[in-house]
Amino acid sequence: MWLEDSPDAFIHCFDLNGTEIWKYGAGQDLGSDLDHMPAMKKIKLDSKGNIYVAASRACGYIGEKYKYLGIVYSFDSEGNLRWKFPESELMDSGVTWIDNTPDGKYAVFGTTCFTNADKWKEGTVHVLDGNTGKEYWNYSIPPLEPFFDYSAIWYSTQITPDGNNIITMTSDGRAFLFDNSRIMETSVPEVKWQENISTPVVVSGVPIYGSANYAYIINNTLIFSIGSTFSKDKNNDAPIEHPNGNSLFAYDTDGNLLWKWRVDGYAGECAMNDRYLVVPIAQNLVTKDRSAHGVYVFDVSKSGGSNSKLVQVYNTKGITIAADISPNGKYIAAMEAPARLDDGTVLGEYKVHVLT
Repeated sequence: MWLEDSPDAFIHCFDLNGTEIWKYGAGQDLGSDLDHMPAMKKIKLDSKGNIYVAASRACGYIGEKYKYLGIVYSFDSEGNLRWKFPESELMDSGVTWIDNTPDGKYAVFGTTCFTNADKWKEGTVHVLDGNTGKEYWNYSIPPLEPFFDYSAIWYSTQITPDGNNIITMTSDGRAFLFDNSRIMETSVPEVKWQENISTPVVVSGVPIYGSANYAYIINNTLIFSIGSTFSKDKNNDAPIEHPNGNSLFAYDTDGNLLWKWRVDGYAGECAMNDRYLVVPIAQNLVTKDRSAHGVYVFDVSKSGGSNSKLVQVYNTKGITIAADISPNGKYIAAMEAPARLDDGTVLGEYKVHVLT
């Protein structure tokens, strides 16, 4: 399958010979113009071949507000639309990530925006019936004042395969776990636990935070990936890295910290199977450290801390922007891209690396 960021924002489905079987465009729902195109952002499949897709469009400033539009789709394996959420309107928040249980019982996503949405509140976790698209419950995470007046969830809302727990992160550095099984019983959405991993700290008068990017679930290990350090002072850059920026944090479902790892570079979207976590690393945006570029492989099943779990490192000259791993863990594919320095020097090249 292939997802587009284009005026049509198609999802394409191909057979193994490369013949297109079907396609569907989110542009017909989200609209488009040359400056603000829609995109199919994330795709997931269940064990029956049903497909779940998050689609979004950044519309730019309309008046004083930066506006997003979002919608979620589900298709069967032949491309027939099973449902969309919302059914008859668009959310005025963006949707950049979606997850589901393998049996298709639940589909979950979070919303994002850079301002307060008018109707579909940003920073909200939504839990749907994966078969019908009906919403079971939602929970809006309040902004982290005084530093933020909005909450944004980007690439982090995940559900455990058994459907019992849901995790998410807001971009301000907070991680959350919801006990979905209890919420389904009580009909009372609430946070089971919260960790302030990379929330703002003030350094030399400048508030800095580590952007909370991705979250992953491998068996019963919950992994939160913190990205680059940013300043909340529009007149000053971050003077140093946030203490927990560019790091991985692993917890159990009770909120106990199992291990953590300082990345030294920027971790993109990781790949995983039921044992390994594969981390593509680009340069550190604050320190400009380029020695960390490459692929880092963790065996989450091993005992001990992050050093014992780190089982393979493969460095690249350019930045490593993506990686994937085969289901049996035998092969890893990674994409390298060139990095152009301020003096015009180019490090690396566009290249696909296949590791065993």
